[in-house]
Amino acid sequence: MVSIARKNLFHDPGRLIITLVGLTASLVLIFFAMGMFIGTLDESVTIVNHTDADIWVLQKGNKEILGPSIFEDIVLKDIERMPEVGSAHKLVFSNNLIEKDGRKMGVMLVGFNMKDKVGAPWDIVSGSLAGLASGNSIMVDRSVERKFGKLDIGDRFTINGQAQRLAGIGTGAKWFINPYVFTTYENAQTLSRMRPGETNFILVKTKQGSDPALVARKITSLGTVDAYPTPKARRNTRNFMIYESGMGMSLGAMAIAGLIVAAIIISLTVYTATMERIPEFGTLKAMGARRSDIYRILLGQVVISVVLGFLLGALFGFVVSAVIGGFTILPMRITPLALVIAFSLTLVLSILGSLFCIRKVNKVDPAIVFRT
Repeated sequence: MVSIARKNLFHDPGRLIITLVGLTASLVLIFFAMGMFIGTLDESVTIVNHTDADIWVLQKGNKEILGPSIFEDIVLKDIERMPEVGSAHKLVFSNNLIEKDGRKMGVMLVGFNMKDKVGAPWDIVSGSLAGLASGNSIMVDRSVERKFGKLDIGDRFTINGQAQRLAGIGTGAKWFINPYVFTTYENAQTLSRMRPGETNFILVKTKQGSDPALVARKITSLGTVDAYPTPKARRNTRNFMIYESGMGMSLGAMAIAGLIVAAIIISLTVYTATMERIPEFGTLKAMGARRSDIYRILLGQVVISVVLGFLLGALFGFVVSAVIGGFTILPMRITPLALVIAFSLTLVLSILGSLFCIRKVNKVDPAIVFRT
């Protein structure tokens, strides 16, 4: 039965090629949307994943780390006095603009305390943290080179009109198209034009044996800030990206559109191949073929189409991902789980779309074989 399904599909190579081109294009769209979606979600919590903290303290009413958060840091003393708290650290984490030779780029400015290094860069490829101690110095993610070209230690940048010296280059620190720029807490506070006594976040490390969820609720009960255990802060940020930012919904809609297009293309291909061979199905019925045999032929056509289209789509999807990653800083990540989901959904939708063919074949009269 599988050989008959294969024969039906390959009977007209031209049509099959056109079908596979359309199917491949729709699957590339799916992979692009899923890759952007996964990459954006992963990068939205990069700072959380690479910062050693049990609790994130945010501005009152805020739930996720990408939203505006600024509050009086006097609350730090109240937090430090709690017996369950091992240490607490202020962190600047805000949107900013960096400029070099007349070109500007949006960045995420990260200011951390040089003494405890909570929030410091995690993967340095050149330079060192010690270079930041000299003041008016920054460390950038290497993705900024896509905008400014090759960088060297000692290069000069400007942030909010203030000259900064490049002390180091790291990697793997960015969110969407905004690379991270690290500096000392004091320098970041000045560059962000924050008033003395203000901060963006407080990162808390609890004492061994303490429950971060209970400590977070205790901090929130102070009434001036909100606090979340790190897993909750991470989850809130991801949910914000999916449901509230609009980015998650738009990328999800793009992926769904690609799936629907792929299912329609496969269904039309199977339908056309089936309608052209109605007499053959009549012959099979006249020879005693059961309904299950007919179903296997039709579903075989669907599976062969999906497998061929998926393999080509995956190949071109990875090529597109590599090209985008090579020439832009857009987040593109295609994971094995994403491939499994894309294949499964495409197959299921295509099978559902081919049910009309099954109904048509079920109505075929075996006597058609004996008609002239």
